[in-house]
Amino acid sequence: MRHQAGWILLVAAALLSAAAPSRAQDFRRGLSAFNLGDYAESLRQWQPLAEGENEDAQEGLGYLYFKGLGVTQDFATAADWFRRAAEHGQPEAQLFLGMLHYDGNGVRRSFRPLPTQWT
Repeated sequence: MRHQAGWILLVAAALLSAAAPSRAQDFRRGLSAFNLGDYAESLRQWQPLAEGENEDAQEGLGYLYFKGLGVTQDFATAADWFRRAAEHGQPEAQLFLGMLHYDGNGVRRSFRPLPTQWT
């Protein structure tokens, strides 16, 4: 039984390591499409990755919705994708989510004035 468990772990590790490059390649395909202006292809590549918790794809989808590229502009949906990516530590998503909150686009407006010594 221990021998069989070892094989199962080995096979699982091999499958996971094979999936990671594929996910990265799918993200790069979406990024290439984005750079060529094919936003529908970016959406097609990034959607399953984003739903699988890929923070770069989540940020990418957020940006598509933020700008209305290949989709109807929707700040609330953009904020949702940015929030999910920001929770994973994705810095651009954190920045865009902050911008949405500062302007009150799709989310409750929330900002603190700068300290007086900074103004």
